[in-house]
Amino acid sequence: MLALRLPIAIALLLSAAARKITFPPAIGLMDQRILGHGGNIDVTSGPAFAGLTTYANLPYVHCLAGDDEVEKYDIAILGAPFDTLARERDLALEEFDKALGELRQRQLGIYTRIVSGRTSNSSDFKTPRIVTLGGDHTTTLSALRSTYHRWGPVSVIHFDSHIDTWDPDVLGGGISSYAGVNHGTFLHIAHEEGLIRNTSIHAGIRAPMVRPKGDMRNDIRCGFQMIKARDIDRIGINGVIDRLKERVAGSRVYISVDIDVLDPAYAPG
Repeated sequence: MLALRLPIAIALLLSAAARKITFPPAIGLMDQRILGHGGNIDVTSGPAFAGLTTYANLPYVHCLAGDDEVEKYDIAILGAPFDTLARERDLALEEFDKALGELRQRQLGIYTRIVSGRTSNSSDFKTPRIVTLGGDHTTTLSALRSTYHRWGPVSVIHFDSHIDTWDPDVLGGGISSYAGVNHGTFLHIAHEEGLIRNTSIHAGIRAPMVRPKGDMRNDIRCGFQMIKARDIDRIGINGVIDRLKERVAGSRVYISVDIDVLDPAYAPG
């Protein structure tokens, strides 16, 4: 099985490099409807679970549709339901997935640029806010690239139990360049690409390091300070909030949240 998978992975990598990659239209769901309420929300009647599912069965708009096809909105929720850049897979399958994941990263970047190029409905801010729901944490790299395109470098408030600034040469990059882009290296890559400011900060760190001293030096080089999970017992919630606000003061901010920042009692698995 390994011998069969390697040629497929290699062929995909070569074909991706040999020609310009094109994507389908950004929105392919134009005919879908939420069924059951016909625009009048009534959760007591109709097939509540038919059609596209939304929070509380509320109406929705296609945030990726053409400018003349969709009403203005203030917040876009983009789904990125893939984990092809996660590690610990079968080697040949992992290489195939890494190549596919890179293509999906580009497509997600296209989507976020479409939304950030729109005008919001709000009078308080001109550009719609974007909430991206992953997916593995690597999806943040596409979001940061799009954010940079629209606003320039930003400070990152990174809620996570891991630092995610590992050098690709240490975490995954020894296998291939594709493998070096993963859910533990994306902030290092964002720093190397100039997407983030040296005023970023982690919150909730409690996981071990691959190279304790080397990883900490690299994390500082990537522009991050750190609030450990234990610090909440020492300085309290208000103290954590004050440190976050002080660190990113005067800059545009991107907030990234990894589910494992929560206590396992509240987010098991």
